[in-house]
Amino acid sequence: MFYDIVGSTSLLSMLDPEEFADTQRAIHTTVASIIQRHDGYLEQIAGDGGCAFFGYPIATEDAAELAVSAALEMIQRCKALKRLSDVIPVVPLRIGLATGTVVVNPSSQVGLPGRVEIIGLAVNLAARLQALAAPDTVLVSEATHRLTHSAFHYRFIDKIAVKGFTELQPVWQPLEKRELDSRFETRRRADTPLVARAQEIEQGLHCWSEAENGSGRILFLTGEAGIGKSRLLSELSRHIDRARCNRRVFQCQPRGNRRPFYPIINRFVREIRHFNGSEDLDDVAVYAYLAQLAPGVKQESIDAMRLLVDTPSSSPRSEMGLPDVPSQDFGHTAVAAMIEILSAWSKDKPQFIILEDYQWADALTKLLVAELAREISQMRVLLAISCRELVDRELSGCSPVIVQDLARLSSGDIAELVEEIWTPDPVPRGLSRFIEKRSEGVPLFAEELALLLKDKFGTVLSDQSSWEALLAHDGVSTLKDLLLARLAGLNDARRIAQMASVIGREFLLRELQAIAGGIPHETIAHHLECLMDNNVVHPAGSGGEAAFRFRHVLFQEAAYDSLLKSEQRELHRRIVNASGGGSSPQLSDDALAWHCERAGLFQEAAQYAVRAAEGCAIRSAMHEAYHLLESAETSLSRVEQFSSMDDLMLRLLAIRGPVEMALFGSGSREARRTYEKAVAICRGKGPTDREQWFPLYWGWWITSPNSEAVARSQVIVSDLEKTSDPEIRLQALHCSWATHFHAGNHVECLRCIDQGLRLYDQERAIISRTKYGGHDAKVCGLAEQGQSLWFRGDHEAAAKNIEAALGWAEEINHLGSICHALDVALIFNHFEKNRSEVLRLSARMRELAEQHDLPNCEAKSDIFAGWALTLQGQVTDGRSMFERGLKHQLEIGTEEDLPLYMDMRAATLQCEGHDSLALQALEEALNHANQTSDVFWLPELYRRRAELSGRCGRPTMLRCRDLEYALALAVKQGAEMIAQRARDDLQRLNHG
Repeated sequence: MFYDIVGSTSLLSMLDPEEFADTQRAIHTTVASIIQRHDGYLEQIAGDGGCAFFGYPIATEDAAELAVSAALEMIQRCKALKRLSDVIPVVPLRIGLATGTVVVNPSSQVGLPGRVEIIGLAVNLAARLQALAAPDTVLVSEATHRLTHSAFHYRFIDKIAVKGFTELQPVWQPLEKRELDSRFETRRRADTPLVARAQEIEQGLHCWSEAENGSGRILFLTGEAGIGKSRLLSELSRHIDRARCNRRVFQCQPRGNRRPFYPIINRFVREIRHFNGSEDLDDVAVYAYLAQLAPGVKQESIDAMRLLVDTPSSSPRSEMGLPDVPSQDFGHTAVAAMIEILSAWSKDKPQFIILEDYQWADALTKLLVAELAREISQMRVLLAISCRELVDRELSGCSPVIVQDLARLSSGDIAELVEEIWTPDPVPRGLSRFIEKRSEGVPLFAEELALLLKDKFGTVLSDQSSWEALLAHDGVSTLKDLLLARLAGLNDARRIAQMASVIGREFLLRELQAIAGGIPHETIAHHLECLMDNNVVHPAGSGGEAAFRFRHVLFQEAAYDSLLKSEQRELHRRIVNASGGGSSPQLSDDALAWHCERAGLFQEAAQYAVRAAEGCAIRSAMHEAYHLLESAETSLSRVEQFSSMDDLMLRLLAIRGPVEMALFGSGSREARRTYEKAVAICRGKGPTDREQWFPLYWGWWITSPNSEAVARSQVIVSDLEKTSDPEIRLQALHCSWATHFHAGNHVECLRCIDQGLRLYDQERAIISRTKYGGHDAKVCGLAEQGQSLWFRGDHEAAAKNIEAALGWAEEINHLGSICHALDVALIFNHFEKNRSEVLRLSARMRELAEQHDLPNCEAKSDIFAGWALTLQGQVTDGRSMFERGLKHQLEIGTEEDLPLYMDMRAATLQCEGHDSLALQALEEALNHANQTSDVFWLPELYRRRAELSGRCGRPTMLRCRDLEYALALAVKQGAEMIAQRARDDLQRLNHG
């Protein structure tokens, strides 16, 4: 606000200086008292005028309205001064008001005189309006008018050229306060008409009819933001008889991909807390809730759900402990549990399930939808999903899946929408075309634009120039701009919408109250009613608590973006402080990490993110864990050194290593860099607790190049041989037997396995198989024992061990262990040249690779299947598949087994008739094996070279030399199987 005493120079010439000073002082005193009563801040008085701010330094919910009230009262009170004093003459005022965002800096910080420095277009505009105002009048900007037009009668003055502004500025004069002081006088109805979606509604109801009759369906509604997906779901809900079904809504969030099954578990946690009447998620309350949620569900499913709803207060952390869940491949266990629960629900009543904003779904929620696509046809369930992205072809190709891609509105549709909104008033000429052009047929944009223009021009004449001027003044060029303008018109309720937006698209009333900074509960409730009346938020059932949801995620985003960065940080900080304090729910670690990050609490953000990632890794939610760990490392990079920083980083890396090996392969660059960085930190710390950081040393070994594996394994065994922990000794031996096998030390390999399996503890293994290489030590021991026994010449024992490894992996139902057992079984059956079994095992590995997105397994499946097909006579297809797999393996896998794969390449080239190329492949294999410690197949490579050399016409002497060396090396390694092959070849060659 700028105000000015009109004619002060003339007044000074009429009065003596003392009388003028008394007059001016009386006016300023009156003005100051009025501004103060209206919660304004009189920033300065300069001669015959002054400048004041409303909403600063204390934010008020109705700053614009208070400013207009104060201005009108200032005019009236200064007129009355003449009646109260014979000395003070009639002194008119002129006042200018403008509303907008400004930046305030204490002058001491910027080296300027005065108390504060305030910068913003609103300041300049208010000063210009004050200069243009007639005596005893107030002029306000368009933004101020829009915020207060329901509280005051106004007269539109004109569009005025204002110095410093390129566009003409609409200017309004407030006349008086409305007799009916209601901010909601111009509220629109909660629902606008739904146009052009009759076919989609009909399709949705058809899907529902089929689901009611036992043929479940998944209905995808796809399209860009604002296209009407949420509105269509709402309309579909109204057409479905709620008494005949159960309706449940699950909401994905932009940050929800950092927690497994986020939209489902987030709702369940709220319902459990309401069920329990407490924030604590103790076992008794959780199991009681889950039992009544779906009676008759198997205990395994209940246990899986229990683990999903675990919170920081109840999750074991020091040992990454697990409840008694029978599967460490937790993702599939949990998916099966959820499908069983959904099936149980549908037996009781048909289910209408809504899953919104699927584009933000976490990996396991997407896996659940993919599995449902195969099974939902046997349930009384309609799963309706809104998504901005195209549906994957494999998913859309399933028979129970129907995809509706929503189109933009046509000219006729827009005209119908606008006419319905403006009823009973006539639609101004050209308005529908104007809205169509501006909105480009996006329904939400068209709807909100029509409502904004009606609120502004519904009772006055208007044309395209006035519509364009309004949008230009408010900076409305996109849908988000329009929503920002709509929110700005909500007066007091806008601040509540902003606060709620920081919580999320869905929020509880008590969450909002906890961060409202002392705003009375009655006021919050009143403003929420306003937001509901204006169709910004809707009630959202949440386990009996008062809960709300933004009508559209774009409303939430607009409200959040309208906050200054400093306001956002402060509100996120309030959420963190309120979490678990009694007045607000206890947030999950991933949510606390996000709020801390946004609040600038980067150390705390990293700590919470690491804890959340740990929980995700336990639950086999590797993608979610990876995202969290990336976030944690970014937060740590923004923190100055603190006492436990290295320990926190080591903890982060100890989780990150297994996650990266699961996602990218044990030989990936990502995993190798992680472990090298971790060991460097450990060594930089000096003597450390080797047991505590053993997982990092393990990872350092498992990701090492083969040339360094022996040396690293020796360091680990020597450093850990005296530890009192049998599990650590077992894992040190685990490193050792794997290394000895690849080094061709079969006797030593078998000795280490024998010692290690005696230390195996099934309960400890549940944790260890997550920490150490991603597979179970017993599975590995049995499998490697089978391979070494084969080399030693014991066919029968070797086959039994391989079968035992596969059986134990399936029994513990652990994905990493199953893949490891399959890998070794493929190699073993390649030794045995059992092509049919290789094809069977390859198919199983490919199935797992596709289900779990495991590129390393996909590559190995191609390698072995391609080899087997080629040797069976399908040379073209087999060779292509083999080369594809080998190329992929070289890109993402470790160097281990590479000599074996090169020998397999040679075999496929032989089948193609390319003996010279096959011999070249063997030369590459020999060079690699001799340069690294991966020499278990080296005797066979020399024997094979001798064999191929004969086919290529090389001298017998060279072939004899290779066979003699192969025999000597096989005997040295204890590889009796290869030694016997070499003897037989030598005998044939000598007698040939």
